[in-house]
Amino acid sequence: MSEKEKERNSHIDYSRSDENKYLVQKDLKELYQEEFGEALEKYNAKQKRSDRKIEDYYKHIQS
Repeated sequence: MSEKEKERNSHIDYSRSDENKYLVQKDLKELYQEEFGEALEKYNAKQKRSDRKIEDYYKHIQS
């Protein structure tokens, strides 16, 4: 982290980062698959044109 970033986030005590609690810690791609996988399958099933089908929703929203 640069000095400029540290200044901007001076309210954060980075020495205590190891004490952070995570409610959910999952791979983002897996989470998208769990949350949107079924809807994506339904969407793709409705599409007649193959160029409208979405293979990977995570990659699709990144672009």
